[in-house]
Amino acid sequence: MRIAFIIAGTGSTYCGSCLRDHCYARQLIALGDDVVLVPAYLPPRFEHDTPRPEPTVVLGGVSIYLLASFPWARQLPALLLRSLDQPWLLTLLGRGGHATDAARLGPLAVEMLKGPHGAAAPEFERAADLISRRIAPDVVILPNLMLSSLAPMLRTRGIRTVVIAAGEAAFISQLGEQPARAVWHWIAHWLPETDAVVSYSRYYARYLQQRLGRPVPIALLPLPVDCPPEPSQPTGRGHTVRVLFFSRLVPEKGLDLLVEALGRLRREQPGLPFRLEIAGSGASARDGFLRTVRARADELLGREQWHYYGELTGTEKWQRLYEADLWVLPSRTDDSQNLAALEAMAAGTAIVVPARGWYPELVENTRGGVLYRPDDQAALTDAIARLVADHALRHTLGRQAMVQVRAQHAAEIATRALRQLLARVAGKSPEPAAAEPEQPHDRPTAQADP
Repeated sequence: MRIAFIIAGTGSTYCGSCLRDHCYARQLIALGDDVVLVPAYLPPRFEHDTPRPEPTVVLGGVSIYLLASFPWARQLPALLLRSLDQPWLLTLLGRGGHATDAARLGPLAVEMLKGPHGAAAPEFERAADLISRRIAPDVVILPNLMLSSLAPMLRTRGIRTVVIAAGEAAFISQLGEQPARAVWHWIAHWLPETDAVVSYSRYYARYLQQRLGRPVPIALLPLPVDCPPEPSQPTGRGHTVRVLFFSRLVPEKGLDLLVEALGRLRREQPGLPFRLEIAGSGASARDGFLRTVRARADELLGREQWHYYGELTGTEKWQRLYEADLWVLPSRTDDSQNLAALEAMAAGTAIVVPARGWYPELVENTRGGVLYRPDDQAALTDAIARLVADHALRHTLGRQAMVQVRAQHAAEIATRALRQLLARVAGKSPEPAAAEPEQPHDRPTAQADP
């Protein structure tokens, strides 16, 4: 098959959907498919050098912003608009995260969802023409519902589309009430134009059915994780329990809540040996937030009891994941997927997550972590204390996490499940997989804090 991924880039930072789709692309190429990566909005950033995306950014952030914001921009020559969407300029403008900050993007998001009916219609026409004429794929994968407005223009050109529903709700909720309502209206309008919708969780599939107010066929697939080989030697986990926060460094992910919980744990049980380790991207967009959290960590934990690594990738990322004893994410939002959680579990690290969004079924499916009541600082502290104090339980949960995530979500397994869906949509008949991928929702009950 010839498969085109639309990659919704974020400029200079990593994003989970970009890493996910790059993982898919590498695996599909290994299976013999012809894969093209088409960047949209901003250039993407990947952990691996290949495959490389197309040089042209479609629906470029500058041109879309100008067309959506200024009526006079609609009179500009098309060549001038396109000259402003050079990858180097888009990457520069994407630094700091403001170009993907939902609080600033309400009107722009609405225009993106209007697609052929909005001010940016000429850019959608150009994107659809480029995909159909230059790439000519059997099927196009849209990375999120925010790009479902591209589906009807591809359909009129005889191209089938699969859209991945993952993470939009949290973004849309930050747009403001009126823009959010308009965005959901247009998503409901365009979704019937797609040929298949993918979700990685039962929670989010149910949420979409309720939010859209009508049944929508949704394929449940396992979220892929690119697992390195298991280490041949012990990873050096020692007496001091390493509590790792590895996620985007933004308030929604709850790093400040973790610092407060560990401060409370230090006061209440001063004999428990632990150390907080922080890593992730996105800090430049919320520098004030990170500065405040770091000052609070100094105050509550002491400078020697925590460390900030900054952004981790590749070998160093996996080294930190293998060395960690706990991965904790006190998310304030109902996340529909989290690649970092799967990576931690694939490394044999037990997780502590709130009983909200996707996390209950993840813990249920893998038996690799502990849930706590959302928005309850005492419950978060107790869950962490339980695992810091119990080495045997940590080891058991971590081992179960590694085994089950690698069995259910390993990149080659998850990609074969996606490939079968793409083949049905495109009317192709791929070679059968060696084994039918096990769906990630058919697993035994897991450990959870009450």
